[in-house]
Amino acid sequence: MKKLIQLVFLMALGNFAHAQVWSAGGHFNGGIAVGELKNEVGGLFIPSLSGLFLYEAPTAPVSLGLELG
Repeated sequence: MKKLIQLVFLMALGNFAHAQVWSAGGHFNGGIAVGELKNEVGGLFIPSLSGLFLYEAPTAPVSLGLELG
């Protein structure tokens, strides 16, 4: 019964919640160099850092954004 009450509460909360219009984030990724690239970069691990900025339309399931890496 407790789980049912929690489920109903979360579903009701979801109807009143509004999505964020702006969002931002960052990513740290890495790759493993193989073949000729391994010889070119002089290492096995290649790090990558990027940032992401998004505008989400409040009335449509559309996002516009920019990612720099």
